[in-house]
Amino acid sequence: MKQTQLLLITWLVFAATQLAMAENAENLFQQGNYAYAQANYTQAAQFMQQACNKGLAAGCHNLGLLYHNGQGVPQNDDKAIQMLEKACNDDFTDACNNLGFLYMNGQGVKQNATYAIKLWKKTCQNGVAQACFNVGNAYYKGDGVKQNYTQSIKWYEKACNSNIARACYNLGVLYGKGQGVRLDFSVAEKYYNKACDLDDKDACAAKQCIENVQ
Repeated sequence: MKQTQLLLITWLVFAATQLAMAENAENLFQQGNYAYAQANYTQAAQFMQQACNKGLAAGCHNLGLLYHNGQGVPQNDDKAIQMLEKACNDDFTDACNNLGFLYMNGQGVKQNATYAIKLWKKTCQNGVAQACFNVGNAYYKGDGVKQNYTQSIKWYEKACNSNIARACYNLGVLYGKGQGVRLDFSVAEKYYNKACDLDDKDACAAKQCIENVQ
């Protein structure tokens, strides 16, 4: 019984310590955000570094962005990649999405479009609509994959369903040209309407063109 009580006490102390560390990291993160909003980038980087050191993935992510942009720290793409990968490995989805951009464009790392798309697909499946849009673009343009309009439609639909205006507009273009699907102006108009409602000016213009023809 005494051993059980000792284990329970040890666990409670450990749990309390972990909770305190998490709260401390979150507090540091919020201070970093406040410093950034005040354009005090040096202080923001210091707070984000401390939050990252305490295991907060969001802190690592923001620190990576600061290194990428050279805000509050010397611009360093290697450090940016390191911090973003750390955050991505901790399942911080924004980090995986941004890491995908760096790999797709070869910024601070050897270009690897295949890996970028892999990151985006994983991130899309975790609910980041912008990543779904990025995959759609890759298939539409043939970046890192064989050009495939049918696949681009699949991923654009995921993004459009989450109100990414440009994804809805691109779907309108694909249906309006019959790329990857049977040409269908009524479906194209539906997507243009949604994109226009989401303030995409190109979609509003395309919608007007269809209405003028009808």
